[in-house]
Amino acid sequence: RQAGTVLLERLQGLRGGGGGEGQRRREKMRATAAPLHLAILSLGGASVGYVLYGLYRWLKQRTSSVEPLEFVPWESLKNEDSSVLVVDCTHPDLLCLTHHKMASLPPRSLREDTSSGMVLNAIAQNHSVVKSVHKISVNHFDIDAFISVWSALNPKASLEHIRTLKAAAHIGDFRELDLGLPEADLGLKICCWLNTVEAIKFSRPFEPGDSDKWPYFLGEGRFLQMVTDPEAFRQEWEDEYVRVLSDVQCLEDQGRIRRYPDIDLCVIESPQPLHYYALFSATRGCDIVLTSYNGGGHYEIEQKYTQFVDIHSRPVFPRVELKDFVDVLNLLEERGSSKDTSATNGVKEWVCERIVDSGPLCRMDFTTAKLTKAERYGHPYQRRIHSSSVPLHALEDLLLSYLRHAMNGVKRRTGWSWKEMHDVNSTIDWATWRDGAVAASTAGLRGSGSPEPYDRQPC
Repeated sequence: RQAGTVLLERLQGLRGGGGGEGQRRREKMRATAAPLHLAILSLGGASVGYVLYGLYRWLKQRTSSVEPLEFVPWESLKNEDSSVLVVDCTHPDLLCLTHHKMASLPPRSLREDTSSGMVLNAIAQNHSVVKSVHKISVNHFDIDAFISVWSALNPKASLEHIRTLKAAAHIGDFRELDLGLPEADLGLKICCWLNTVEAIKFSRPFEPGDSDKWPYFLGEGRFLQMVTDPEAFRQEWEDEYVRVLSDVQCLEDQGRIRRYPDIDLCVIESPQPLHYYALFSATRGCDIVLTSYNGGGHYEIEQKYTQFVDIHSRPVFPRVELKDFVDVLNLLEERGSSKDTSATNGVKEWVCERIVDSGPLCRMDFTTAKLTKAERYGHPYQRRIHSSSVPLHALEDLLLSYLRHAMNGVKRRTGWSWKEMHDVNSTIDWATWRDGAVAASTAGLRGSGSPEPYDRQPC
């Protein structure tokens, strides 16, 4: 009991007190903890001793801080360097902290939807994943990757702004803006600043030149200045920020939204192409989005990033290959109207990327002038959206039947591996679906269109 009392007094000294006296007590605690632990055990209070000593170790860990890491450019990375933490991507040989799919999930206490959230959790918990390394690296530049790295380089400052940084990472990576969150406004400004400066001074996302961006955004305390005094950078973030808020209002005032919770599909009718932050603000909780623009057959169907990475806030269905869906759509286009051809761009038809793409985009496109990855990543208002002869109600019904057929008997969950996704897709009987879908959709082509025609003026 006497030894336990002494230890508790020392624990209180370890927790509290700044200044020289508190520091002296903490140093003395470190020097005497081990022999004191043995003394307690020798008194016969083994269980009590272990509990108290465990409490001491926990408090000691909580009072120490994570040291700033050093950024190593990906091209300078050495595979054998075990002192490097890889974030927001994967590496076969090095320690990783990422939401990208790997053989094993991150530690449970660190899991979040973004890689930045995991890094920030590790810093807040003084977790060994950040305390056992000295360097950090990533193979690309985007908002989530940047905030992950910056937080590890500036652990103290990152914890002071942890909620804002997590919000910015989520907006930037998933493009799901939630203005109901108190930290969303500043998070949006941060994203708009990063986007605008990147576009003006460097290359677009998914174009060469990412390595040039890191020295600028990590240098001279720019980012911390932006986080703490965004008004000083208003000229750089304001235009995109205003565009996003205007598009959010446009969608609220003139948009029409339908949700199908059984397959996590969201259908949006909008008077004009929008900024992604505004468009996906209406799709939180969904993984597939069908958007109809202008009410004139201009469509895009997107499989969101939420199925490409491992999110932990909710279970999801595995991604479904859209090849058979596209094949039927192209058959319907031929029956609905003559094929649109161009001597310059070739045949216009429905196209879509495989499920392993970060954001498969199903849309009408010219066979010899398809969008690049950078253009597909860009916002809908920044690209031309070609028209289809298929009425919206027929397209919507076809997509619903396709997804319901694919997910029949499949349960939502977290942690889908790529192998599991491919396995699910390989077992789907598309021939049975195709026969019925073509007949039903051909009949739908003869219909007069949506029962409630959508005819809104652009905002």
